[in-house]
Amino acid sequence: MTTTSTHAASLTDLLKWTPEGEGKTRQRSQLIILRRPDDVTRELPCVLVYNFLPALLARDLLTDLLRETPTWHRRKWYLFDRQVTSPHTSASSVATEPQEPHNGGGFYFGGSKVRVRPYLPTMVEARRLIEAKVNCVLAERSRNPLESRDPWQGNKTIANCYNGSAEGVGWHGDRLTYIGPFATIASLSLGVTRQFRIRRFPGVQAQRDPLASPGMSRVFGIDLPHNALLLMLPSMQEEYQHSVPRYTPIDPHPLSGNIRINLTFRYSRPDYSADHTPHCHCGVPCELRAVTKQEATLGRYYYMCETDAVHGQGKCSFFQWMDSGVTGSLPPPP
Repeated sequence: MTTTSTHAASLTDLLKWTPEGEGKTRQRSQLIILRRPDDVTRELPCVLVYNFLPALLARDLLTDLLRETPTWHRRKWYLFDRQVTSPHTSASSVATEPQEPHNGGGFYFGGSKVRVRPYLPTMVEARRLIEAKVNCVLAERSRNPLESRDPWQGNKTIANCYNGSAEGVGWHGDRLTYIGPFATIASLSLGVTRQFRIRRFPGVQAQRDPLASPGMSRVFGIDLPHNALLLMLPSMQEEYQHSVPRYTPIDPHPLSGNIRINLTFRYSRPDYSADHTPHCHCGVPCELRAVTKQEATLGRYYYMCETDAVHGQGKCSFFQWMDSGVTGSLPPPP
């Protein structure tokens, strides 16, 4: 485990735009490099497995995805009252086997329905192995009351392609919409090695990280090589943000060159489908979020409108606490 001190890049820096008038001071950060799976598990709600898939399956899956990436797209949304474009391409896929749980109403992003693709045969093979690993890990830990009691299923995947060192993604947490509270996300890296960075949300850090100094954020860096599987366990999405910073890869991958493809398998829960999600005044399913700033309601879940993310028309006034009967759902600190 290696520790350095640096300045945390802002969201606009990592995503390559700078809104006029934004001159915020960057928060200082302490970069801690986690090199061993044991270090990752000790510091974060994550499990890291190197060389997860059989080598031939990992190669075939990467080959299939490289063939598909020209048809992937860059998402567009509004930030600081201006439209921005994702610095990497992505695509959404769902499993289509007859026994899959029904996700009524489809999937939405920013108020617009998302086009989804069926799983490739190699994705189906990878999914089977990933599900077995995730369920083995989950069986060894206690469950939060808001977690699904069903066996974990990787029935929805968001794929991201980072084509070269200039493409990355800024600090964010994965959307809870459709996957629900205390979700597990299995992230499979293919192609060139890129660094994955993780830090606590600032409001959560102030309450939960006694090792962080005032004004200093602890940032964990994990180099994810080809065929590395990172399991992000509960409460990763409620407490932490992650990013893929821009940098120049040292060693191009023999098959993908400087391209990294990331598959994030997640369990799209039937009880959190669009049919079971409150609709805002705009008439579309709401986004599910967790409070990450206010101490009094830290960790509580709520629904809100997200239509301006794509259309830039401004959010409607809809707001609703999730009817869970739980306030401050984050688990107590260890």
